[in-house]
Amino acid sequence: MARKKNSKNIRKGGALRTRDEFLKGGVPKEEYKNKPKQFYRVVYAVDINSENDLAVVRRTTKKGRHLKSQPQYKFHEEVYTQDNTGAPIRVNKKFVRSAEDDIPQTDVEYIMKRCRQYPDTAKKMQEFKNKKKKPPKK
Repeated sequence: MARKKNSKNIRKGGALRTRDEFLKGGVPKEEYKNKPKQFYRVVYAVDINSENDLAVVRRTTKKGRHLKSQPQYKFHEEVYTQDNTGAPIRVNKKFVRSAEDDIPQTDVEYIMKRCRQYPDTAKKMQEFKNKKKKPPKK
């Protein structure tokens, strides 16, 4: 039986809203420092592992590659698999589901093709996919 590729809450191409400081190594935007509850950054889920952890890329309007279906938006070719505390990315209080921003599967394939060109990203994605499921505590 094939391994399920959809999380309980999100699928590949699903969008989440977050803040830059919730991504590993992210720096908060100046104009949002006084608005701690406003989620301004959109990230796209490009891969899901067996633990329902997400690998995401950031959406931007400035520097980056254009999306095929929405040319007004771009994406950074860096994949994030952990949040700012080192925990896996999942739909939670830091990453909120945003269904109106979802992208089609063709965009996900294009993003992954662009991201895999970088050796660091390819290695990170291999580790992400091979993450072993932890046995339940007794």
